[in-house]
Amino acid sequence: MNNVDKPTINIYYSSQIRDKSIYDQLLWGIEEEGIPYYMEPKPLESSIELGYKAAEDSRLGVGIGIGKDGNIVVHYQKLSKEEPLFSLNIKDGYHNLRKLGANAARLIKGIPFKLFSDDV
Repeated sequence: MNNVDKPTINIYYSSQIRDKSIYDQLLWGIEEEGIPYYMEPKPLESSIELGYKAAEDSRLGVGIGIGKDGNIVVHYQKLSKEEPLFSLNIKDGYHNLRKLGANAARLIKGIPFKLFSDDV
């Protein structure tokens, strides 16, 4: 499926990830902010590589990369490849995963980011 013409947040995840459902909270965070997204597996392992490529390919300039190690980044095409805007791990809790998705959308909307917490 080609997504070049649609303005979406691109989410590229390692093709080694078998169960995408553990990332549902991330998607729900984006949906709550009303921004469309597009998910696609890629033959890469690094969340930074995936996120940077996703941002480059997005008409909105925002991408999310999900690495095989559970690391997740939000990248913005105007940032250096090695310096994503946000980074966390799936182990940081579902509440933070949802906020990460919301913050990716909020970057596009130009509104303040939600704060991450240590609560479980």
